[in-house]
This record gives sequence, structure tokens and C-alpha cells, in this order.
Amino acid sequence: MFVECYVLEDGARVLSGRGMQTAIGFGGQASTHGLNFRVFLELDAIKPFVNNELTMALDSPVCFVRPGRFQTETLPAFSTVEK
Repeated sequence: MFVECYVLEDGARVLSGRGMQTAIGFGGQASTHGLNFRVFLELDAIKPFVNNELTMALDSPVCFVRPGRFQTETLPAFSTVEK
């Protein structure tokens, strides 16, 4: 499995919403910007398995501009791994 990820200048590790969306089989259409991933996590059947840290990260994504690209919304990598 491949998930698009980045290490920012401050050392923060982030995962792209679109990359997470692709990893769970929803495709990586640029027009969705990872929206399908967010919708999936808010399904009643999935919600009990989504920790508070991930919920807060979805509400406040980390934004940065990829070299030569548009602004990107990402999630902190730590918020997607169960500790």
C-alpha cells in the first residue's frame, strides 16, 4: 500500500487526504481533495473506530504548498496510527 506523505520544514510528518482516500480504495481524484476519506470516516458504522485525535485533525488539516503545486491539505501522520 502506498500513501502520499511529506515531511515539512518544521519536521512534521503529514499524510495527504487524497493519498489516504486512495489507500482505502476510493480513488485519488484531484477534484475530491480527500473528501471521500472524510465522508467514509463519518459513516455510523466506522465512527466508533475513529479516535478523537484523528477527528480533531480532520477538522484542522495541516495546509502547505507542494513544490510547483497548489495548496495541499494533509493530516498529521501520528493521528492515523492507533497507539
